[in-house]
Amino acid sequence: MKFLNSKSIHLLGLVVGGLSVAFIAITIHNYSSQMGALLLDKKLVGFVLLYSLLYAGILQLVAISWFFLLRSVGDLSIGLLASIEIFSITQIYKYIPSNIFHFVGRFAVASRRGASLSTLSYAQVMEIVLMVLSSAAVALAFTWTFLLQISQQYGLTPIVGLFVFGFSSIVTVIGSPIISSMYFFKTARAYTLFGSVLSVLLYILFFIANGSIVAGITEHIYDVSVGYKSILGVTAASWLVGFVVPGAPGGLGVREAVLIAGLTAIGVPVPTATVVALLHRLVTVLGDVVLFGLGIALRRISAG
Repeated sequence: MKFLNSKSIHLLGLVVGGLSVAFIAITIHNYSSQMGALLLDKKLVGFVLLYSLLYAGILQLVAISWFFLLRSVGDLSIGLLASIEIFSITQIYKYIPSNIFHFVGRFAVASRRGASLSTLSYAQVMEIVLMVLSSAAVALAFTWTFLLQISQQYGLTPIVGLFVFGFSSIVTVIGSPIISSMYFFKTARAYTLFGSVLSVLLYILFFIANGSIVAGITEHIYDVSVGYKSILGVTAASWLVGFVVPGAPGGLGVREAVLIAGLTAIGVPVPTATVVALLHRLVTVLGDVVLFGLGIALRRISAG
């Protein structure tokens, strides 16, 4: 259909992003005094810096996965340290509007290092596919109890929810690697399949670790436990929505809006949920800056 062209989709993404930012701005205005009290904690700066370093560390799981995706289809031109260097330097490009320039930058740098266009295309496509499926699986797995309660409130039987969860898990854990092994290279399917399965596991670890950062921030500023597992699922869901909405640089605005709504739904007060979402954004931005510095350092070491 004509209305589903790239410009229309990008415009829709900008609208969603704008509405998300407006939602966050209104929330901050309505709860500014409560949020201000939460931000007075003197230990908060140290926690943010610590979690920023942790976030930069767990992003290496994604970099290593990209390396394995390239290796699984026979591209030996880029080693592990070079993969980490390229990933670290280009990751910050995601803050350029459109949310895809980190992929473009990584593709361009890696191609100049000798990687073939076909293997880079494969790794890029499968990274997007597998990360979307992995984040969806984590979101479903860790919010399962909460979703079951919601479904029962609307008259849905547990069997329906179990079918949806089971089908999604099967597609993620089994279906996506099989599809990836057939995507470009039909000669080494077993090796390609192994690389895809390994990538899925690394992505799942990343989303669990990222959710743990949000859980840690929540526990630091909110004494009452609201369910560690639910926070992991909500965080994965916020990443997923922020990633698939076009035009939002780094999921800016969209990710925070979903995280605020999700945390509020599982019992976190609105002011606390808003502070958690904003602090997590600060953590990820600082983590990307740390990662960029690591990439520059690795480049200088390899050059010298």
